[in-house]
Amino acid sequence: MEIRWYGQACFLIKTDGEGKEEVKIILDPPKEETGLKTPSEEAEVLVLSDGKKTKSMPKHRVLIDAQGEYEIKNVFFKGISINSSEIYIIESEEVKICHLGAFAAKE
Repeated sequence: MEIRWYGQACFLIKTDGEGKEEVKIILDPPKEETGLKTPSEEAEVLVLSDGKKTKSMPKHRVLIDAQGEYEIKNVFFKGISINSSEIYIIESEEVKICHLGAFAAKE
């Protein structure tokens, strides 16, 4: 498993899916106004914790932007709603990752 941070809540995860095929997951690409670069790689899965799509979203095959349980190529995702955002638990290669994403406290 390889994890790269692109700033704010944006991460690229490369992991082995079924049959040892690499699965690329992009979490929360940055909004245009931040000035941060979006990963240029095409992803199998794009995860948006705040559910807001942007013009600079990377190419992807599957979009996850709501609570629920998902399985894509032997990678497991669980989205949990908290304060109008989603927290995602991602499980692959016997590792569990909790992505808090664009978690915002309400005033």
